Amino acid sequence: HGEEQQPPPQQQRCSIFIKGLQLNSVASLCELQRRALCSAIRGLIHGAGDPLEEVTLYPLFGAARLRMASPQGVEAVFRAVGNEGRLQVDQQAVHVLREGCPDARVLVHAVPLGDTAALAKNDFAVAVKSGLAAREAYVEVKALQGVCAVTFPDPEVAESVCVHPDVELNAGEGRSVGARFFPGCFCFFLSGVPLGVNGQEVAAAVADEASSADIAHCSVNEKDGRGVLLVKMGDGADMVACMKELPMKGAMLRLSSEQLHPVYLEQLPPKIARGVVIRELNSMGLKPQSIDIQGSQAEILLQSAWDRERATGKSLTLDGRTYELHQERVACAPFTEKWYAASVKDLPPVDAIPLDDPVFHAPTWNPDLWLKHFNQFQQSSDHADKNIGLHGMRKAAMIATVQAVRVGKYAPSSLGRQEQRPVPLHVCPPPTVFHNLEETFVLPKMDPKPGFVLVRVESQDCLLCA
Repeated sequence: HGEEQQPPPQQQRCSIFIKGLQLNSVASLCELQRRALCSAIRGLIHGAGDPLEEVTLYPLFGAARLRMASPQGVEAVFRAVGNEGRLQVDQQAVHVLREGCPDARVLVHAVPLGDTAALAKNDFAVAVKSGLAAREAYVEVKALQGVCAVTFPDPEVAESVCVHPDVELNAGEGRSVGARFFPGCFCFFLSGVPLGVNGQEVAAAVADEASSADIAHCSVNEKDGRGVLLVKMGDGADMVACMKELPMKGAMLRLSSEQLHPVYLEQLPPKIARGVVIRELNSMGLKPQSIDIQGSQAEILLQSAWDRERATGKSLTLDGRTYELHQERVACAPFTEKWYAASVKDLPPVDAIPLDDPVFHAPTWNPDLWLKHFNQFQQSSDHADKNIGLHGMRKAAMIATVQAVRVGKYAPSSLGRQEQRPVPLHVCPPPTVFHNLEETFVLPKMDPKPGFVLVRVESQDCLLCA
């Protein structure tokens, strides 16, 4: 495309860039904000003539460009704001920056659309950079966790890209990938997202805690329990930044402005001590930032992506057994097709499972799916496999019952459709006591009633009959 055109030096020296404005998209309100900005700048300079020639607002980015009448006016503004470079504009504290400095660039986040499983780790970032270069938008692109940070030197070019936020980009070798651009957002990285929880559920939980947060996007990778949350600039984003952690379905979801680097341990023994895990990690040269143990699974946050790559595949010895570190969670969400096929036969006794185990926090109970796998075990020709499978299905039903009683409701679903309304259970007030006893059931004495009574005895599995 030839050499990139640069504005004349005189024009660069006579411009000021403002960031941190909370601009309104309504034209009349935006005009009032422009006047307030002009008044604040003029108030800094005392002298003859009007120091301002032109003011351009960029509402998408909370930014403005001010063209001054002379370089002397620019210097007078920076002398007035001092080293901090802060200015009060209509009760907002904004940043006053020199045109062309690194902080005067605008940031846009790009999120992949559609199926990106076939893309390599950095293919999306390459596609974003080359796709924007084809439109003569020369940008810096940084691949982050589930999102790309795209830095535009010129806010006008960024604005032209974000007018149509959904684009199709060339990923090379005849492949294309969709991308959606989100301007004016703060990016938060998620870790420890519970199994079976999607981006919409995380966004709803964050919105419940930070009611003023304007959430633009949230996506979750179920395999590694990580995700990304984009929140529009404003007071709501500040509230989210203060949250750090959020309880969800018996687990603790973490939010951070820095990328998180988790690895996982699976099938741990009950009540394993964190100190034992830390000691083993330290012996491997790894210093974890935090360790979260939920039931039989541990999520370990490491300090860097390099540590995460180095730890993956290594084994820890705990209580005489070895456990391998994984980048992705091996376990799958309880009461799903995959869980019934892979895990139900290996369930421990229900009373041996701690109540903070993810298995007790399944989002829905699907009776059709349970019955499907129950029937498969029932029809198995392998007698041993049949007995183990049916016993596992009984445990699954008991686990779902315990969870339903604990929360006082359950959310049913079927193979064909999802029921939105949970079913309330009229259980006794807490504390509810769970018994693991065989008790003799005595029929109460009943007064005889006139009429004909039919009693039928079924020689059939009680759960199947129910």
